[in-house]
Amino acid sequence: MYSQQLYDTIVENTRVNPKKTIAYAKKLLAYSKQNKKLDSVAIAYLYLAKAGRVEGIYKEALGFVDEGISFAQKNNLSNSLLAELHLAKANNLADFGKIDKALPIMFVGINYAKKSKDLKTQVLLNHGLGYIYYASGKRAEAIQILKDNIATIETNQLLDRKSFEVFYKGMVMLSQIYLVEKQNDSAVLYLNKGLKHVLTTEDIFTTSGFYRNLGLVYLDQKKYDLAYENLIKSRDLGKQLGNKNEDNSNTFYLAKYYYETSNFKKSIEELESVLSYLKKKNKVDEVIPEVYKLLGKNYKALGDYELANKYYEKYIINFKNSSEDLQYVNALLQQKELSDLEEAKQQQQRKLIYSLLISGVVIGLLLFVLVTLSKKRKIASQKFEELLAKINSLEKNKQEVLVDVKDKVLEEKNTVDIHKETFDEILKGLAQLEKEQYFLKQDCNSYNVAKKIKTNTSYLSKVVNAHYQKNFNTYINDLRINYVILKLKEDTRFRSYSIQSISEEIGYKSSDSFTKYFKRRTGLLPSIYIKKLNNIT
Repeated sequence: MYSQQLYDTIVENTRVNPKKTIAYAKKLLAYSKQNKKLDSVAIAYLYLAKAGRVEGIYKEALGFVDEGISFAQKNNLSNSLLAELHLAKANNLADFGKIDKALPIMFVGINYAKKSKDLKTQVLLNHGLGYIYYASGKRAEAIQILKDNIATIETNQLLDRKSFEVFYKGMVMLSQIYLVEKQNDSAVLYLNKGLKHVLTTEDIFTTSGFYRNLGLVYLDQKKYDLAYENLIKSRDLGKQLGNKNEDNSNTFYLAKYYYETSNFKKSIEELESVLSYLKKKNKVDEVIPEVYKLLGKNYKALGDYELANKYYEKYIINFKNSSEDLQYVNALLQQKELSDLEEAKQQQQRKLIYSLLISGVVIGLLLFVLVTLSKKRKIASQKFEELLAKINSLEKNKQEVLVDVKDKVLEEKNTVDIHKETFDEILKGLAQLEKEQYFLKQDCNSYNVAKKIKTNTSYLSKVVNAHYQKNFNTYINDLRINYVILKLKEDTRFRSYSIQSISEEIGYKSSDSFTKYFKRRTGLLPSIYIKKLNNIT
C-alpha cells in the first residue's frame, strides 16, 4: 500500500540498492494506477528509469521513462515532473551512447524546467545538460555549466536531497572532465571537495566514481600504490551495486593500471573477463574500442604481434567519429599504427621488402583519399555558394522559393471536370495550409490534405499538377526542403540537432528520405550544408 515510507524507501535506495528501488517502484506504480493517483504513477516511472540507469539496464529504463512521459503529457501533469522525466530519458540515452538523440530531449526538459519556475528543477536539468555537453565532447561548455550550477546551489542554499546530490555529482563530473583535459590539479581539487560531501551520504554509485577518478589521477602521476588502492575501492563499491556496466568500467581501468605497471598478462586477464561477459550476454556491440586498443598494446609489449595486430584491427573497426570528412582520414591514421606493428613483425622475420611495400600502399591510399576528399570539398563548396546566392536573392528580390522541381510525367493534369471556382478554392486551401506549415507534419499526405480543404484526392492531384507542374509528393518535398534550408541558416540551435531529429521535425519518418531529397535539390548532403553554415557564422 502507498505511504510516505514507501516513497522514502524508493528514493533512498535509488543509488544504493537499485534492485530494491525497482521492486518498490513497481509496487507504487501498481497501487497508484489502481487508485488513480496520477502524480504517483509518473513518480514511479521516473524512479524505475533512475534506478534502471544505476543498475545498468538502459533499454528497460528507457521503456519506463517513455511510458512516464506519455502518461504525464496525457494527464497534464506538472512541468517539474515532465522536466525530470525528460532528464531521465536524456541521461539514459547518453549512457547508452546515443548522444545525438539525448541532446534534443534534454532541451525539451529544460523548457519544462523553465516553465515550472522552480529553481531546484532547473538545477537538476542544468546538471543533466552539463553531462550531455561533456559526453558530446564540448568540455569547455560543460565545465562552465557545472561550475555555474554548483555556485547556484551554494548561493541559494538549496539543501534538499536532490540539490545536494547535484552538488557533489557536479564535482565528480568536473573532476572527470579535468582528467580528460590533463589538468590533474583541478581534478584533485574537486575530487577532495566532493568526496568530503558524498561520504556523508549512502550514495555508493557516485562514491565509486570519486574513488575511480582519484585512482586515475594517481595513475597519471605514476603513484601506482595510491592508484591501485583507489581503483580497488571503486571496484568493490561497484560490485555492491551489482551494476555489471560499472564493474566492467572499473575492470578496464584496473587493466590500464596493470599495463602501466608492466603486468601485461594480468591486464590481458582483466580485459578478457570484460569481453567474456559481453559475449555471454550477446552484448559484443557494447565493447568500447579502448578495450581492444589496450589489448593490442599488451600483446605488442609481450612481443605477440599477431594478436596485437588482431586487436588493433578490432579497435579500428569499432572506432567511430561523428565528423563525416574526418572519419576516413582518422581511420587511415589509425591504420598507421597497424602498419607500424606489421613493420615490427616483418623485422622480426627479416622481411624488410614486404614491410616497405605495406608502408607504400598505406601512403598511396592516404594520398588518394586526401585528393578525393579535396575534390569533394571543392564541389560541395561550389554548391554551397550557389545555394547561398539563391538565399540572398530570395531575401533581396522576394522571390517565392529556393527550389522548384517540375515533374516531366504528371499523374493527372486534365482539369476540365473541375469548375474554376472549385479550382481556386483548392489553391486557396493549399495556400492556407502552407501558411500554417502543415507540410511539416508526418501525417501530411494527399488524403489528409484533401480532407482538410474539403475536396477529394483526385481533384487535389489535378490542381497541383496543373498549377505547379509537379506531382503532390514533389510539391510537399519542395516545401519541406525550402523550409529546412532557411531554418538551418537562421537557427544555430536547430543545426545542433541530429540529422534524424531534423528529419522528424520537418515531417520525414526517416533520415534517409530527408537526405535523399535534400541532396537531389541542393547537390549537398544536409551534414555538409550544416558544417559549412557553422563555419561562416
